[in-house]
Amino acid sequence: MYARLLRAVNERRFRPGDRVLEAEVAEWLRVSRTPVREALRRLESEEVLVRGTQGLTVAAIADDEVLELYDLREVLEGTAAQYAAQRATAEDIAELREALAQEAQVSRQDPVGMAAANRRFHVALAAAAHNRYLSKTLNAMQDAFLRLPSTTFSMEGRPGLALEEHTRIVDAIEAGDAAAASRHARAHIRASRKARIRLNERVRAATPSDDGLGMPPRALRRN
Repeated sequence: MYARLLRAVNERRFRPGDRVLEAEVAEWLRVSRTPVREALRRLESEEVLVRGTQGLTVAAIADDEVLELYDLREVLEGTAAQYAAQRATAEDIAELREALAQEAQVSRQDPVGMAAANRRFHVALAAAAHNRYLSKTLNAMQDAFLRLPSTTFSMEGRPGLALEEHTRIVDAIEAGDAAAASRHARAHIRASRKARIRLNERVRAATPSDDGLGMPPRALRRN
């Protein structure tokens, strides 16, 4: 139940600020309220949901919190790339190359598809580091980025630049150059951070449907 609700948040069936009512969720998922209640408590403890005067709502990530995420992610992605250059197997390299190929095939006018391909790449990178705690932390951070109002891949030119940055990371990993892999990974996150800063103003002015991800079920929309 927890995983289903977290996926619903990450897929934006619930948007930041939406009320999440136990009874409505139980009806939507056709389950009893007890497992829903337990899942909601866990999501609240992880600050995916917050409790206010209107009850539980999906947490909105403030601009300064987003930048803090990028700052930490730069360090962790750099470490993951370094470890991957030292530890990646042939299967890891193949998965990274397949992720790059998928990314190259996605239309530059499809920011949602690009975001999905990007997630595959970063999950593969974390896995190639062969450190379960690092991988778990990075994947949790990826979930947080999924909850942002829009994606930097909607910025003109960003998809192509991201693919070039990803390719440099994989080339360094495959060459076993840990220092270069870490350097390229950190540069990639810094570039993403700059794109996010440029996007923030546009996101604040955007309507909920502007990012192409669709609206949540009517019964679950904010009152």
